[in-house]
Amino acid sequence: MKKLSLFAMAAAGLFLAACSEKDEVAVVDENVATQYADAFVGISVQLPNASTPTRANDNLNNGLADEFDVKDASLLLFKGANAEAATYIGNWSLTNSFGADTEGAGDGKPTPQDGVTWDGGTGVTSTSVSVAQINDLSLLPSEDLYAYVIVNRNDVTLPEANTTFGAWMNQTFAAAKIGSEYDATNKTDKPIAAKGLMMTNAPVSETAGGVSASTGKIITAVKLDKAKIASTREAALNAPAGCIYVERSAAKVTAHIGASSTTELKDPSGAAMAYELDAFQIINTEPTYYNVRHADVADWLGYKTDFSITNANAKYRFVSLPKFTPTLPATSGHLNEDNAYRTYFGQDPQYAVAARLQNTVAAEEGNWIAPTGRAFVVENTFDVANQTRTNTTQATLRMKLNDGTSFYSITNEAKLYAAADINNAIAAHVQTLYGISTFMDDAKAYVLKQLRDASPTEGVFDATVTIAAALDKTAAEAEAGDQAYTLSYTITATKDGAAVDVPALSAELTTAWNTAVASAKEDYKVTLYKDGLTYYNVRIQHFGEAETPWDNQTDEGVIKIQPGANVAQIYGYTDDAAAQTKANNRFLGRYGVVRDNWYDLSVDAIKKLGTATPTPVNGDNTPDDEIEEQFYISCHVHILPWVLRTQSVKF
Repeated sequence: MKKLSLFAMAAAGLFLAACSEKDEVAVVDENVATQYADAFVGISVQLPNASTPTRANDNLNNGLADEFDVKDASLLLFKGANAEAATYIGNWSLTNSFGADTEGAGDGKPTPQDGVTWDGGTGVTSTSVSVAQINDLSLLPSEDLYAYVIVNRNDVTLPEANTTFGAWMNQTFAAAKIGSEYDATNKTDKPIAAKGLMMTNAPVSETAGGVSASTGKIITAVKLDKAKIASTREAALNAPAGCIYVERSAAKVTAHIGASSTTELKDPSGAAMAYELDAFQIINTEPTYYNVRHADVADWLGYKTDFSITNANAKYRFVSLPKFTPTLPATSGHLNEDNAYRTYFGQDPQYAVAARLQNTVAAEEGNWIAPTGRAFVVENTFDVANQTRTNTTQATLRMKLNDGTSFYSITNEAKLYAAADINNAIAAHVQTLYGISTFMDDAKAYVLKQLRDASPTEGVFDATVTIAAALDKTAAEAEAGDQAYTLSYTITATKDGAAVDVPALSAELTTAWNTAVASAKEDYKVTLYKDGLTYYNVRIQHFGEAETPWDNQTDEGVIKIQPGANVAQIYGYTDDAAAQTKANNRFLGRYGVVRDNWYDLSVDAIKKLGTATPTPVNGDNTPDDEIEEQFYISCHVHILPWVLRTQSVKF
């Protein structure tokens, strides 16, 4: 097996842990700075097991080997009386002295994604230590050192001298800096070979959530143990100074057909429609992301749904109930064995505004991901007031139906039509409309009257009006989508069974025909599904139904109304502070994409036909949930901190 590289445990949390006795440091005057001419800080890299999940939709999965690659790692240090105000003093490249891991059970390595083998490489063990040498370090007794690690830096600009960590937390990076690229040949995203996926400090809670509100601090910059700033490299190796969890800056999205997937669609012959996932594309993505996840929002820690959920351990959903395992060493000044809990949400740079997102419609030339591929995207979260479709990251799923053979649909008609049948089907449909049927009756009566008036002698007259339709282009010639067609009529007449000339229609009947044709084309749109392709936009859920169930029945603060409702009506989010608190408790984080989470979309059922071309979502202020919505899909999400979130999709 391939052992993981430095900081390989980004999915479960990588930490730099203090793990031996303190070095002796002389006691100094409170007003005099301690001078470290040659200061060595040891970094112990351990590979903890992921915490046992207790949430209904929380499962851990370590993904693919290249998602753990470490090309470079930098330690950034800040000093000050607290993390927020601590100022930047410099950065140091982290190297390692890793040895090979022991193969076999109990070696502490994560289990890779099913079917994946990791070969070669250097392992991470509990004895693997990196050391940073810091020259001319000066610390007042009131000052502490705070550490931030950036793995796979991807050429981002580091902070200027004296930048506070509070300011550095608010630094944004362009989406491309997450460290992935599109592989057009294999139709998948992949980490940039020379750079890898960026990872930075993960916000960790001091206290548990789940069954009760978390009341402790959220720690991002980690305070190091000054007693373990050593004067020699050897001493630093033997007594590392701190522990830091890191997480990927990217989220991951995959999609597949569920094992028991079904369809209610019928093909043109009336048999169950053949279907497969052809590809998917991620739309509505953020252009930037914070360099660390913003999870230190105190109000979140007390939010809980007052609706019934299946797992009481997820009542307070923003912090995990179980702590990271194995336990961390109990050392002063940083996380210890009793307070290392995963946090589950974060604010992005456009959190509380109507966001300006990119890739707002799946493009033909865009990054289509193969069913076996993956997409890496940046964080996109929003408050309840902005929980609308125009703000929500989505996956456009391109399904191939009917074995890839083109077919047609007609508005309001469940039946699908083959190319050979569509013209007759159009003609049959339009004849049911009042304008067309009335014209046919009136035209026949007019012709018969004209014939009888012109030939008053005895004889038996008859007339027939026939409607025909023809698409302007064949399936081979046309582009996907709505198709233009023409309608025509033919009138035949007989006297005693022999054909006779048909008199011209009146101007009034000609006008009636033209009016009826225009009305028919409004009522009956004909749509070509080119090569059997249809598209569905899937809004990606974060907490989803498991922890933020949406009740569309009459309820205090959630009003049962007709489709077209706004956020205030759907979620009860109004200008009233109490109403906002209730809405946040119930629904904050229901939709969204959070870094270091893996969202897996499982197509479990296809109920209705999607669109023939991708649908743009910008400007669609419909809430993410809607009363009596006509579901082409419904989504169920399982969560893996890599995290993998498996979302069932019903079309």
